[in-house]
Amino acid sequence: MAFCSIAFQNEIDTILDLGVHPDDIIYANPCKTKSFISHASSMGVDLMTFDNEHELYKVRQLHPNAKMVIRIKVDDSHSVCRFSAKFGADLDQVPKLLQLAKKLSIDIVGCSFHVGSGCEDAGSYQQAISNAKYVFDLGEKLGFSMTLLDIGGGFPGTSNAPIAFDDYVKVINESLDIYFPEFDSQGMKSKVKIIAEPGRYYVRFFLNIKITLN
Repeated sequence: MAFCSIAFQNEIDTILDLGVHPDDIIYANPCKTKSFISHASSMGVDLMTFDNEHELYKVRQLHPNAKMVIRIKVDDSHSVCRFSAKFGADLDQVPKLLQLAKKLSIDIVGCSFHVGSGCEDAGSYQQAISNAKYVFDLGEKLGFSMTLLDIGGGFPGTSNAPIAFDDYVKVINESLDIYFPEFDSQGMKSKVKIIAEPGRYYVRFFLNIKITLN
């Protein structure tokens, strides 16, 4: 399953004009203006991220049918571009936010994180995925159906990167096998969908090809 991750209102219109179904769009900006939330609602884009209580109150008012993904703050100290200063809820704030969502009758469906663009430590993904599992468990205990994990991006797209892309893949897959296995102990297939945001990887990869061809 493929999702399109967008951050601004005009991107919704652009993606929809390309024929993408609203159900396949995740509005991954945790802090949206009221007009942006209203526009997403009018266009049928329900899947959105949040990392603070103010966003929950806005969503209850403007898009009560939204399906929310809580973005958590993770260690991005080894990344070229760090996002934790701007986005993500501290892990100790997650219980409070989930409880508020429950009180406001807002549907929480998953968790997202981003270790930063140009991450140079594959271990950052292992800890982030472990933290996401903690969030899933909290959500399930509150009665939410947690079905979406967004592991963000930050993957290198060049062969001379400090850490090879395959090394990230190995760590991520091993961590997912531990915390989000494909099958449970009864042999039932997991309902959790796992998505990523490999924008940096694709841009650097295709830019490198263009340079090589030239």
